[in-house]
Amino acid sequence: VMCSREVRTEREVVARTRELREREEDLRVTLHSIHDGVLVTDAEGHITLINPEAERLTGWTATEAVGRPCAEVFRIVSALSGETAADPVRQVLETGQPIGLANDTLLWARDGRRIQIADSAAPIRSPDSHHLDGVVLVFRDVSEEYATRKALEESERRYRLLFERMD
Repeated sequence: VMCSREVRTEREVVARTRELREREEDLRVTLHSIHDGVLVTDAEGHITLINPEAERLTGWTATEAVGRPCAEVFRIVSALSGETAADPVRQVLETGQPIGLANDTLLWARDGRRIQIADSAAPIRSPDSHHLDGVVLVFRDVSEEYATRKALEESERRYRLLFERMD
């Protein structure tokens, strides 16, 4: 026969479990609603979560990406040199500090597309703030804005040359 305390404790556990599941579902819905790519890693830099926009941009499904090193899925190169860019997740894990990447960063998608991106990476800390549990990486396609900015810079350069020749 269960005493009233055991029944109360069991009810509390059931209620707490239900509450945690609801919070987890709210978080899942939120992450899937964001129009930026979101990758979350563990403390070793392996992907634990990838949202649909990150799947679209990288070309990796969640099933394929989860458990892999982030640098394998989130391959980035310099738009200026074509060289592999520093792994932002590794940088955050080493320094514990948030970072933003240079504007001249290309994401090399699984299908070979190269997408101009803006991104940032931030540490995920345990509640005591002393232990680094992982990294959240947020990125978006800025190809259109980048192309517009480059066209504007080229136009300004041409007009400057034209003006200088008129003198």
